[in-house]
Amino acid sequence: MLHKPKIIPKSPGVYIFWKQKTPLYVGKAANLKKRISSYFKKHSGWKTSQLRAETARLEFVVLKSEIEALIKEAELIKRWRPKYNILMRDDKSYTYIALTNDEFPRFYFAHQAANMKEDEGKRREVRSIIGPFVESGLVHQALKTLRQIFPYCTCKRVHNGRCLNAQIGRDPGFCCEKGRVITDHERKAYQKNINAIALIISGKKRKLLKELTREMRASAKRQEFEKAAKLRDQVYGLESLAAHRGVALSKRAETPYHKIERVLQDVFVTRDPLKRIEAYDIANIAGSDSAASMVVFYEGKPDKSQYRKFKIKTVAGANDVASIRETLIRRFAHEEWEYPSVVLIDGGKPCLIKNDSARSA
Repeated sequence: MLHKPKIIPKSPGVYIFWKQKTPLYVGKAANLKKRISSYFKKHSGWKTSQLRAETARLEFVVLKSEIEALIKEAELIKRWRPKYNILMRDDKSYTYIALTNDEFPRFYFAHQAANMKEDEGKRREVRSIIGPFVESGLVHQALKTLRQIFPYCTCKRVHNGRCLNAQIGRDPGFCCEKGRVITDHERKAYQKNINAIALIISGKKRKLLKELTREMRASAKRQEFEKAAKLRDQVYGLESLAAHRGVALSKRAETPYHKIERVLQDVFVTRDPLKRIEAYDIANIAGSDSAASMVVFYEGKPDKSQYRKFKIKTVAGANDVASIRETLIRRFAHEEWEYPSVVLIDGGKPCLIKNDSARSA
């Protein structure tokens, strides 16, 4: 009979009861020590006692989070179909996730793999079935969390205007809006999100992280900074999921400024230190009452004491290029203010070309 191990990790992970080379039972836990200890209580039930009697050794696989443990558990149960995973379910069923084969694929749940092609009495084309998962609530939560990183549609029919989920970033928006012309780029982006989620819940997160990181670096090298930032948020979201921190993209772990500075130095082809960065933007109310804002970052941190607002005095109407020029001329007239290493302005190339001489005006 198996005796309780002397050392059990307190981490999340998967545990496996082995009879020689045959896996008898696979389970997962948020805290392996607490979960394993429950198998060695005096009144643990006849099935648990029988399991212990047949087990020769106990193996632990330590993982970063309960969600990773859930996915690993599903992978091992599907691979081995252990004897006691079937016996201990009684009348309870496993949860499976189906991915439809629609133009814009959806995920949905069922408790029997054989019934996955039936959804609310309608026949569905299913691209793939993922599972089995033991804990239904946790897998629902995992999919809900992944949707924050890789948005997909859950609307049951097309509708006028953008849905609420699209407005809060959980839905791409184009797939369910009536009359919307959808581009090939949008179709590919949607499929990419779906494929990413399918990889993660199939236990292939590491492969996806490598692909996203490689694509992020390539985008930054091509100076496609918006795309690179989106990919960076997806990478951070996956790392947060692995650490079970949830996904709070607005609270990203800080990248050390010296690393950011090196990237900026490569972009601007310089090795001079980039300590002070100023950014400018123009706002107006229906074309009047224009004002400019200046925000300042010093060595990677916002310096709010240096923030300034400029009321536009010489420009009539909504003319961002001319308003930026006035703002920069007035800013560089302040010789007592530290000279910036980098100036960021909104408005693209036309604004840059028109205002390149403003600092010497």
